[in-house]
Amino acid sequence: MPELPEIEILKRHLEPRLEGSTIQGVTVFHPRSVRPDTPEKLLEVLADRRIQTVQRRGKFIVLQLSLNGRDSHSQLIIHLGMTGRLFLEPASASIRKHTTVSLSLGKQALILKDMRKFGRFTVDTTSIDKLGLDPIDDSLTTSYLFSRLQSSRQSIKVKLLDQHIIAGIGNIYAAEALFESRISPNRKAHELMRTDCARLIRAIKKVLKKSIRFGQGLDLDFAGDTPSNGLFYFGSHGTRSAGSSERFAVYGREKNPCRICATPISRTILASRATFWCHSCQPN
Repeated sequence: MPELPEIEILKRHLEPRLEGSTIQGVTVFHPRSVRPDTPEKLLEVLADRRIQTVQRRGKFIVLQLSLNGRDSHSQLIIHLGMTGRLFLEPASASIRKHTTVSLSLGKQALILKDMRKFGRFTVDTTSIDKLGLDPIDDSLTTSYLFSRLQSSRQSIKVKLLDQHIIAGIGNIYAAEALFESRISPNRKAHELMRTDCARLIRAIKKVLKKSIRFGQGLDLDFAGDTPSNGLFYFGSHGTRSAGSSERFAVYGREKNPCRICATPISRTILASRATFWCHSCQPN
């Protein structure tokens, strides 16, 4: 599943291409993808709306819409699920396999392609209404995180995946941020001191922003038509040097040496998710 960096890169890619476009129609190929809406409701709400801004909320793309030059208080909420791809292509192009929703914008169409059909394309805002703070926003402070962790006896790794606390962090970047902050993923959330929370916030921002910068420096294949070539989510067009693949410090590196101390990276399961860390750099 794409996490915040991948969605932020996608948002920045779509912004100049979508803002100012007018929605002329919606074709729903798989009604499950627009739940809890119906195809009819989606068309009713979206028809003739103008896309004012493209925003990101956690792992969601949010299109703010207007009608006749005025704010219509409507939003189109898009989540890519496990296998979704969101991209623009000419309106005349043939419908691709696994296309679930096509948004007509005149000469082009916004396509949601989703093999496993877990993605969402809806005007229902329930999914974003209770999200926590954005981790790359200045509103995420030490005091906020410390206060949200005090009553929890879950591991800090599990709490970082709670979208009601911090919106956008998934399994990969939780592992990377904990390594960067030298905090064990097994440590109980309520045991973290304020200094730990401050260090963790700095690490979260660092690993997320680094990944965003990395992705923006590549010619990415947003439609996902090229085979995997070292990137976690998008893949890229053309040939690339060996050093241009994403290089995680711990994620997916079980039994490989830690890049800091050479201790073999460990792997365990926390809350049904694979967790990677270094015993030496991240002591319990």
